[in-house]
Amino acid sequence: MRTDVNLKKFKHLIYNENDHTLGINIKSVHAKKGIKLDWSKDLEESAQNGSIHILASTLDSCLKQSYELIHNTELSLKVNNAFWLAKRQVQQLRTVKYTNLSLGGEKMSKYLEIGRDQIDVLDENNEDVFYDCVVISNGTYRIRFIDNIENPLILSIESDTYNLRLTKIE
Repeated sequence: MRTDVNLKKFKHLIYNENDHTLGINIKSVHAKKGIKLDWSKDLEESAQNGSIHILASTLDSCLKQSYELIHNTELSLKVNNAFWLAKRQVQQLRTVKYTNLSLGGEKMSKYLEIGRDQIDVLDENNEDVFYDCVVISNGTYRIRFIDNIENPLILSIESDTYNLRLTKIE
């Protein structure tokens, strides 16, 4: 069972987002500059794509998550995070077992740690690899992420209306 995703080795993350494929190509990971990535989404009517730069300060302490990807744009995320929890949130979960989080434009709410789980993800050889993750929930959303303060990658987000799940790492 794995407990981390090596972002120096793996540069392509494939998510299933509400039955659509969302591809993430990681262009760079830098401790002081943040993460730069390109994304593409296949929809029935068309394909969409764009770029995101998640600033290092956002990865450190941002409490808001946003998955509203805008076609043909280059976003610089300063007040919203995406695909990773902030280090501050992981630290808070480790000490008091809850964190505050705003997901998708909703009001800030308390997410409690409700346990641990394993998620199977296909690797570059199309073999199942299991990742150990922490599960948090606010009663509406359930989020699974890797318990690594330097790389708290979100593996899944589930609710009645929105689902995002990492399915493959290349």
